Amino acid sequence: MVGHSFLNGGPCLTGLSTAIIHVLFGGSPEMATICLSDCVDQDVRDVLALLERTRDLSEEDKSQILSVTLPWDLPGVTLNNRWWLREKILLHAVLGRTTQQVKQIRRGLKDTGIWEFFSSRPDAVQVLFPRACNAEITPQMILDNINWPRDEDIDEGIVSLEDHCRVMTFLRKFIEDGTLPLFLSKTRSM
Repeated sequence: MVGHSFLNGGPCLTGLSTAIIHVLFGGSPEMATICLSDCVDQDVRDVLALLERTRDLSEEDKSQILSVTLPWDLPGVTLNNRWWLREKILLHAVLGRTTQQVKQIRRGLKDTGIWEFFSSRPDAVQVLFPRACNAEITPQMILDNINWPRDEDIDEGIVSLEDHCRVMTFLRKFIEDGTLPLFLSKTRSM
């Protein structure tokens, strides 16, 4: 889907962490730069926050940490392994748990024939996978990608043409500026 969307001028997949993109295009997981914002699992982020603290951990804190480390075959927390454990949890949460998905994306890119281009032109990878902060989605982009039904496509036995047009107008207005409730109150008074 990612490759076909790119080839057909559709929206690209935004928001992948730089660590995942690094590994996707052949980089070593150990050499990937991973930051806390790359971890999307809030439970894991809470455990990472506990490990970053300098104070002693309570039994409840240790139990919360174990709830993450045990399923991943990582040891419990000690005074000596806090920072190491934090880094291992972060690495596993961002890259270890996504290994199969990364392989599937790579296979899909190869199947669409665009893998060679992007693997030979690493500078173009950011076009295929733009950063979320660089992705701008405007109302006009959304409106341009909607396949609006034509009048002849409407079954008037289900909904009248007038009602259909009213709903499409509401949707368009909502997408344009998010003022559907105000717009609805105006149309009811007409």
